[in-house]
Amino acid sequence: HYADLAAYDRRYGFNLASGREIFVIDTPPPYPSGTWHIGAVAQYSMIDMIARSQRLLGKEVYFPWGVDRNGINIEFTVEKNNGGRKMKTYDRAEFLRMCADTIEGFTQAMRKTATRTGLSCDFAKEYRTDSARYRTV
Repeated sequence: HYADLAAYDRRYGFNLASGREIFVIDTPPPYPSGTWHIGAVAQYSMIDMIARSQRLLGKEVYFPWGVDRNGINIEFTVEKNNGGRKMKTYDRAEFLRMCADTIEGFTQAMRKTATRTGLSCDFAKEYRTDSARYRTV
């Protein structure tokens, strides 16, 4: 059903107007600093079991997909991927663009892994900690 995004959203998307009791899952969002490892997948699988069990009990589950895109790890990764050149030797805007480009690739790969493992979170309500909307909340 992941190939049909509309069907996925009908099944797992959050609908405030459903009239059902609301159950919220608020987890720290994962940080995409490379390949999503088996430990992270296992942790989110356990959280997913809670979401599914609450849906089976008839609740409207808010389980958004989020990504923590702030942090020093991505800066280290960019430095490492560019021969160890330190961030202070770059123009600030150029380095920030390099970080954004690098983390975007990791973000997409992590989201792909999350969908392949069958997580039932609401990908349509994805949040990213580096977005302007997130920073205003």
